[in-house]
Amino acid sequence: MSIDIENVDTVRRKFTILQVIYYHIILFNQIICMRYLRYLLFIIIPCSAFAQNQVVIDSLTNELKHTRNKSEIYNLLGEEYILIKPQKALEFADKAITNAAGDDISTQLARALWIKSRVYLSFYNYKMCLSLADSARTLFSEAEKYDDVINCEVIRATVYMLKGNYRQALDLYDSCASEAKKLGAQEIYGSILINIGRIYRVSGNLDDAMDEFLKVRDIAEEIDDNYLKAHAYHFIGMVYEDKQDFEPAIENLLKALPLFEKEQLVTQIPYLYISLGSACREIQNYREALEYLKQADKLLKETNDTWGLYEVNRHLGLTYSELEQYDSAWVHHNQSLEFSRKIHERAGECNSLTYLGDVLIMQGKYTEALEYLNNALNINAELGNQLVRTNLLYNIGKCQVHMGKVHAGLDNLEKGLSLADSLNLRYERMVLHNEISKAYTRLNNFSEALWHYQQYSNLNDSIYQEEANRNFIEMEKKYQSEKQKQEIGQLKLEKTEQDAAMKVQRYVRDFFILGFLFASIIGFLFYRSYRTRKRADQEKEALLKEIHHRVKNNLQIISSLLSIQTDNVTDTNVISAVRESQSRVKAMALIHQLLYQDKDLTQINFSTYLPQLLNAISSIFKKEGAEVISEIYAENISFDIDTAIPLGLIVTELAANAYKYAFNGGKDGKLSVRISRQSDHQYLLAVTDNGPGLPDNKKIDELNSMGLRLVKILTNQLDGTFSYEYEHGSAFKILFSDAS
Repeated sequence: MSIDIENVDTVRRKFTILQVIYYHIILFNQIICMRYLRYLLFIIIPCSAFAQNQVVIDSLTNELKHTRNKSEIYNLLGEEYILIKPQKALEFADKAITNAAGDDISTQLARALWIKSRVYLSFYNYKMCLSLADSARTLFSEAEKYDDVINCEVIRATVYMLKGNYRQALDLYDSCASEAKKLGAQEIYGSILINIGRIYRVSGNLDDAMDEFLKVRDIAEEIDDNYLKAHAYHFIGMVYEDKQDFEPAIENLLKALPLFEKEQLVTQIPYLYISLGSACREIQNYREALEYLKQADKLLKETNDTWGLYEVNRHLGLTYSELEQYDSAWVHHNQSLEFSRKIHERAGECNSLTYLGDVLIMQGKYTEALEYLNNALNINAELGNQLVRTNLLYNIGKCQVHMGKVHAGLDNLEKGLSLADSLNLRYERMVLHNEISKAYTRLNNFSEALWHYQQYSNLNDSIYQEEANRNFIEMEKKYQSEKQKQEIGQLKLEKTEQDAAMKVQRYVRDFFILGFLFASIIGFLFYRSYRTRKRADQEKEALLKEIHHRVKNNLQIISSLLSIQTDNVTDTNVISAVRESQSRVKAMALIHQLLYQDKDLTQINFSTYLPQLLNAISSIFKKEGAEVISEIYAENISFDIDTAIPLGLIVTELAANAYKYAFNGGKDGKLSVRISRQSDHQYLLAVTDNGPGLPDNKKIDELNSMGLRLVKILTNQLDGTFSYEYEHGSAFKILFSDAS
């Protein structure tokens, strides 16, 4: 679902509504359907043979020819095949039961039953899974194999988790973790912590989830277990992605990748690629996102993983949508829909229908989009997810408004707003207020339109401020952590030097101690001075950005009020005057918008500014049916705000003048704006058109319109000269200086 917020506000939010719905529906999938379900089954059950290593399988197969204890070998082969070919694992487990003999027959039988239990868990046959696990548990208990008893209990906890009974699952996992810790079974303990962290994550408790995954990472490093370490890094990266902190997300996911490859976890690597692709898409690195997702798609096709193919096609569709390659997006969302229906995944089907509707909306095909969105709404009625319903009502209402069914669209938008209010969904409330404001404007109900626009603007300000504060705190934490590491390293180095000095001579030792103390004091003073300057610079930059942001917002509100006012005016002279004022306001607002967007708060790049300015002027003055070609030459020239504002207003007046007089009557035309450097501090602005020129061959000094008077005043402000000549059309030239 694309969101049609005014240009001046889109920069305040990185994510489109399409991405917001994607995030929330993903969360819904995690809670109801357990996203990456097959993937979960491979990592949550501890086992003794983690690596999917063909060498191990070949070695065991060879050993089978020479050993009498075939049952044990069959069990080991069964464990290896659980992650590769579950059906093959069942066959080996049955052979282990048939060949069980000797003193440890109970243990062999229990191991085979445990393997079969895990396989049936991957088949989602929970009844058979639990029956086999209970039988295995009894035999392991009799044989006093207590670590295996824990593994059987973990299977029961996992069934609770997959059924969505998180409280029961957590209680049983906690009990199993406590027993594993007592036994010193670190591998089992780490695997259980992964499950606990996973439950916290899908429940939205991201900080608790991160704590569990960090514990797993530390355990894995302590016992040098690459399998646990790989999954710890993977889940740490996913939590960072959930927190919208994509740099550490990608960093941890890339740490996991070589570990996955080393352990030959062929069925799980595609899901890591999907996570990397998703994170790269979020930071708009679409090239790498597509590379990772296509690698995942290739591997999932090789293993015929239907759930994974649903996931990867969904992500490919979202990536192509953001690239505005709607045909490709349509193909992948359609494939995602087919895979979701193949595995009878209703939430996935709802997702895919929603995304297909989004693609149609982006292409302006509102009637077709409405059909897909209504189908998604019907499926969601079965699932009962109010969050998804809110976003679908937004989409449907927006389509209806665009189709001219304003009252019906307004009804759905207001239903969506009511749901968003009850669920306290601030971002959804913001965009719904904005769309409702537009609908009321179409109905000429300007008082309601203005009220909803004010609500939208207030929520927009609030959300932006929270994000800014959160980003600042996160940056401060990173800075402090890095500084602390540097100080610890420095202290260790100095301690080594002190120890060496003490062995040589006491006097030298004392000298170094005094030198260290002196250096520490100086370093502390420098550090405190640096921190003070750093904080002051950060506060100054944040303040400047906020000022530009608020000025831009206020100018936008003025422009919107002027636009609403013209709807009730019939006098063409008044309308023309209001539109001229609106163009001047937009020229100034655009300056502040670009300063707010850019990292450089002092310079405006006119090669970026001029195209946006001419588009804004065209939207105000262009006659219906006319085709005006704009040519812009700015040579990547930048000016500070003192030069940019008067220069932008001059371009606005001359371009508006061309639309009003050179292209009057709706005829086609050509408008050229060129800024070139004449010397170190001198520039030439030339605005030309192919119109008839000044009326009655008058000279520029003989004209006294408000626009040209304003141009002359602004030219003087720039210490420039203003001239006019006719060269197959009007040519206005301003030679000016840039004092900065």
